[in-house]
Amino acid sequence: MNNRFLHAHSVYTGLESFSRPFETPVEAGVYHTSRPFEEKVTFKDAKSAGATAQWLGGWPVPGLSIPIVLSDSVGRNGKNIASDVDAVQKRLEALGYGVINFDKNMDKLEQMIRFFQAVSGGFRNLNESNDDGRVDKDGNTLKWLNASNAPLWIPLDDGDKDASAGLGYYNFEKSDPSDGDFYYGTNWLVDIIKCAGKKYNDDYLAANPAKPVIWVNDLSLKDGTKKDHTEHQTGLGVDIRLPKNDGSSGGITYNSTDYDRDTARAMIKAFRSCEGTKGIGIKHVFFNDDVLIKEGICSYAKGHNDHIHVGIKSPSLVL
Repeated sequence: MNNRFLHAHSVYTGLESFSRPFETPVEAGVYHTSRPFEEKVTFKDAKSAGATAQWLGGWPVPGLSIPIVLSDSVGRNGKNIASDVDAVQKRLEALGYGVINFDKNMDKLEQMIRFFQAVSGGFRNLNESNDDGRVDKDGNTLKWLNASNAPLWIPLDDGDKDASAGLGYYNFEKSDPSDGDFYYGTNWLVDIIKCAGKKYNDDYLAANPAKPVIWVNDLSLKDGTKKDHTEHQTGLGVDIRLPKNDGSSGGITYNSTDYDRDTARAMIKAFRSCEGTKGIGIKHVFFNDDVLIKEGICSYAKGHNDHIHVGIKSPSLVL
């Protein structure tokens, strides 16, 4: 069985067993059972209840249990045979791309295909990519849709700003409703954030418990629309608020007197130490602190005096 997909044969003790694959988009920390059951089952509950499951890097992935096989092309200028269209649409929705709505004048399926192509191709935004909005029967997009490491589109969870929680990161963006739902991205990016949080917690916070955890700011918007930044559309980049000497974060630049360079250095090194996690690379770290630039752990980019930006490289396709 393709190890990207999840089957559950007996999710809750006392409920009727069923073997249909889950078909609703994944949520961080929760997946939904198929009808007729509407209960939410947490990862922990599903495992402890004896669910027979396949997992991708700790994420349960709902959807079909076998690779898509197309009879012809789907999407823009495709043959769009009904059964093929249905298969592609369900797969994209299962991976989380049903929320995409970056162009109200474009067909929804074409939008999902184009966005998936940009994400799986490792592009920062749609304008950089060679996406054509079509899935060909033997093409690269179909290979990515069937890949065991196909990118999910998911929200980052809350994390915890209390260092004693041991996570090492806090989703500040989720606590700021004025900025919208700017905390969505690929599971690749979420995996790197979680890895960096753990490294930072173990290697730095353990010896410096009064220092702040990594405060995560912008990822990407839920619906894939572009906002402000070029590199915050395809879920492959994240901003980090700058740490302060008093144990708080944000609202400063690297020139501020209360900027904590040692802690910023530890945060960047934690991200860099996660290079290669599940084949995911660190593409660049933008931050304009001259001292850290000279140390070779970050590089200059306009507009990055008041935050650290980490961009990731997509992994190689694994079927």
